[in-house]
Amino acid sequence: MLAHHLDITLREDAVFSERAATVGGHRGLDYIPGSALLGAAAGRLYGQLSADESWLLFHSGKVRFGNGLPLHGKLPTYPVPLAWHSPKGTQATDNNKRLHAERVSNFCHVDPARLELQHEQLRHAYLATDGTLHKVEKRHEMRTALTQGQRRAEEGQLFGYVAIPAGSRFRARLEADPDVPEHLLQKLLDVLTAGIFLGRSRAAEYGRSTVASSPLQALEHGKVEDRLTLWLLSDLAALTDQGQPTTQPLPLWLGLPAGRLLPESSFIMTRRYSPWNAHRKGYDIERIVITQGSVLTYALDAPFTDEHLTRLRQGLGLYREAGLGQVWANPPLLDGEHPVFVAVTPGSEDSDTTDTPAPKHNLIDWLEQRVKRAQGQQDIRKQGEQFAKELEQAYMAARNYTGRPAHLPIGPSPSQWGTVLEYARDGRSKELFDPKNGAIKDSMEGWSDLTYAGDTMKSFAAWFEERAKVADPRLQQEYAHQGKDVAHKCHISKKEPHA
Repeated sequence: MLAHHLDITLREDAVFSERAATVGGHRGLDYIPGSALLGAAAGRLYGQLSADESWLLFHSGKVRFGNGLPLHGKLPTYPVPLAWHSPKGTQATDNNKRLHAERVSNFCHVDPARLELQHEQLRHAYLATDGTLHKVEKRHEMRTALTQGQRRAEEGQLFGYVAIPAGSRFRARLEADPDVPEHLLQKLLDVLTAGIFLGRSRAAEYGRSTVASSPLQALEHGKVEDRLTLWLLSDLAALTDQGQPTTQPLPLWLGLPAGRLLPESSFIMTRRYSPWNAHRKGYDIERIVITQGSVLTYALDAPFTDEHLTRLRQGLGLYREAGLGQVWANPPLLDGEHPVFVAVTPGSEDSDTTDTPAPKHNLIDWLEQRVKRAQGQQDIRKQGEQFAKELEQAYMAARNYTGRPAHLPIGPSPSQWGTVLEYARDGRSKELFDPKNGAIKDSMEGWSDLTYAGDTMKSFAAWFEERAKVADPRLQQEYAHQGKDVAHKCHISKKEPHA
């Protein structure tokens, strides 16, 4: 099996809806669904591939885009297992958010009737293997649609988003069966690591992300004999042998040995939703799923074979290509009445990295190429940060030169930089400065304002043209993003100009 880590960093806030319905308040996910990664790759590659290749990469289940779960420092995290409970009214973690193992009871092995204190379930958090509980920060923002041409709020169009803030980091798994051609997998990695947009409102102000990939080892499942415990690392959509959705699947229906579900040792939460397909502009069929973090425990009546282990590694149930069905069988953390956490020493947090020199090999050559590409992305970010500093100085110089009061705008507005971004995304950067139809002209409000450039005065249009004409398309997009951020601070300044 070919497998890669995808380390995702949000460069802008990102919105991932728990459900696509427009009625009621918005509820956001605290992870990046695999379907978002699949959609980002498919949107760029689908038109370049044959029908068979597209089916293989995006629909067959042979390539699986796992959910992006939050990183705690360098450590990956997993949905906290719903089998864990702690005494109600007591603090289950210390000041560093690490769980007190002795206060956590695994109800797969503990009878709650024997406990003196009432316990409550741990949920809505992620767990690092050192026992740290990690919660994803989310922020709620209100938005409204404007009436075209009137610049005022359109009636009935006030809505809210729950967004994950920029700077958050996640790790997803991209896995492929051995019969998937390497050159196709390489194309996937290329488009994902070239910079992507994830979640809702990608064309407006959300979702810009960068991705770095690295090889990984397959998840190590525990030894299975007559008892099988599945810790769901993502949602699971299962069917009965009659093809009906179920939230209490038998192991045989999942392609595992015959057996029975043990309800007293299983902890299940469910949800139902209809995903929105942005390409078809319509809803897909409704899904009834067991949510991530749930624990299913089975008593097996038949031997567990290597074929079953292979099936576990490929995921269970439906929609595996979009990240569903990822499980951890008989994990060590669910092996006893209380969890035993891994002691982490400084510098060894990430077990997937190593400093040991590797022998020269084709794989090494390929990895070195990947590193060079990553360095290219890093260079673009550095140039973008330098551009932002120069642009902020240009805004300050223009305000000082004109003496314009702080409450009056100067220079291009955030929306004008948004137009620059649209041109860059659409590959129309050469049209930006077109005298007839371009988005930037010396005669335009904002772009016509004068600023200092060295010892000479120039308009913002001329100032930006010097830099944009020599930049490649990826750098132009970075410039536009940085321009929006700077304009939000400086277009209408809160500071008075210098005397």
